Amino acid sequence: PLTTQELSAKTVIELRKLAKVNGVTLGAGVSKSDIVAKLAAALADDEQEAPAAPAVAPEIMPEPETPTESAPAPERTEEALPAPEMNAEPEPLAAAPLPTQAEEAPAGYALRPARETEPVDALPALSWPPAAAELKVYFETLSPIAPFDAPGWRFVRVPSPLRGVPYCAVGVRAQDSRITQVAYAVPGTPHHAPAALPGYRYQIGREGEGYWTLWRRV
Repeated sequence: PLTTQELSAKTVIELRKLAKVNGVTLGAGVSKSDIVAKLAAALADDEQEAPAAPAVAPEIMPEPETPTESAPAPERTEEALPAPEMNAEPEPLAAAPLPTQAEEAPAGYALRPARETEPVDALPALSWPPAAAELKVYFETLSPIAPFDAPGWRFVRVPSPLRGVPYCAVGVRAQDSRITQVAYAVPGTPHHAPAALPGYRYQIGREGEGYWTLWRRV
């Protein structure tokens, strides 16, 4: 038979079921300790009367489960792939000192139909005066561009040292195989220069682009 300790370990529901199986009558409001005492006495009597009778294992009823609402499965979303890391812009070559005074652009700079720009490497050998010598390396290594329809001028695209400005155009004009004029053109808008550019003035390029420009003789 079950011992008093084993009976005390059961719940009231299990004890009442066990009492019902063994024919023990329990009234309403009986405490657990009283139920355990009655069951222990009844089981002891049963053992004396029929020692060979096996004890009937009480059926343990599972406690009711509290319904819970399962959270909806999150929608599967595709994570955005990180943008590919762009190669850093090459360090610009040391630029020649910018001129401090502006000089009016030569006459005849109205927009005209685009014309082919002669490759820089096809230019004849030129004499570079000291004031423009630092620009020579640009014309030997960088790509030519044509921001203006300016006969006799050659421009190259130079990485810009200014924040937010991808490039600037540096140009030269030669006469009798000697550099006589230089020009600087920084992309921008008419009412907002990309930086403090003393002496520069706003000018429209040959394809409608806006530039802050400075022209000077050397």
